[in-house]
Amino acid sequence: MIPTNYPTRYQIVAVNVRTGEQHHIAYTGRKTLTGMIDRLNAKEHGGTYAIDRLASLTGTKTKGWKTLNRASDGAVCGDWRCRFSGRTERDTEHTGGTGR
Repeated sequence: MIPTNYPTRYQIVAVNVRTGEQHHIAYTGRKTLTGMIDRLNAKEHGGTYAIDRLASLTGTKTKGWKTLNRASDGAVCGDWRCRFSGRTERDTEHTGGTGR
């Protein structure tokens, strides 16, 4: 359970625009394009980077991702789009669904 005084963290997902397949990638405290990029380039607990997990889940290359103009647009690589899901970590915990 997330404490009530815990800062909001926004869910980043990878979505295949053709098939609708979706994967949870990470959470970030900043709902900006810079916040998304910083989180993808940050080391995770296991010593890997979120961008490497994004690439392995989507079958893309880490250097193939192109950022778009706004945070709501995210980044794109082929049929895949990395974006904010519109859910927070608290939403995911309370309603279930794609989480950590």
